[in-house]
Amino acid sequence: MGKIDLTSLVECMPAFEEKIGVSLTGISVFLEEDEDSEYITLSVGGEVHATKGSNVREDFSIKIVAYDKNDRVVGTSDVSFDSEDFFGFDAFSEEVGIPTAQIGKVRIFPKKGY
Repeated sequence: MGKIDLTSLVECMPAFEEKIGVSLTGISVFLEEDEDSEYITLSVGGEVHATKGSNVREDFSIKIVAYDKNDRVVGTSDVSFDSEDFFGFDAFSEEVGIPTAQIGKVRIFPKKGY
């Protein structure tokens, strides 16, 4: 099957971004299915920017939640950022194992803490 671009299924949550003080940009999501097995992965990448200056107030993570076409959660993952090591901009990539290729949406949002 190879790679399928699912970026159009991404739902970001601007209210969460504003609350944490970051902006998510350049988001991409690709479905990768190995034809020789039942191994299915979502490859998610993007950038995170501080919205006020070059610092954030506290540690935060980017939550990735994949839903099937029946709106059921089928995979989740987190990418963590330490406020002391964050200098206003960073890039992230994460792989999320999922049991089905029938994805309905992918929500990506920041949350406080790890």
